[in-house]
Amino acid sequence: MNVVSFASSANVPSFLIPYFIIPCAINIPRLLSTITSASQKTQRAASLTLSQIYVGVFTSNMSSLATFLLIVYLRDVPWDVI
Repeated sequence: MNVVSFASSANVPSFLIPYFIIPCAINIPRLLSTITSASQKTQRAASLTLSQIYVGVFTSNMSSLATFLLIVYLRDVPWDVI
C-alpha cells in the first residue's frame, strides 16, 4: 500500500520503487566506497572496484532469485514453461 501511494504521489510507476529506488538507496555506502577506491587510479584499486561491483551484483541477484524460488516452492505455484 505504501509503495503504491508513494509511487502515485511521485508520479513514477510502482514497480520502480521496490526494484530500483530502494536497492539504490540501500547500496549508497557501497557506491561511495567504490567511487573512492576508483579515484586512486591504481591497478589494485581498479581490481578492488570491479570486485566490489561484481560481488554486489551477484549477491543481490542470488538473494532475489532465492527469495523468488522459495516463494514459488512454499506456495506450490505451478511452473510451466513452454
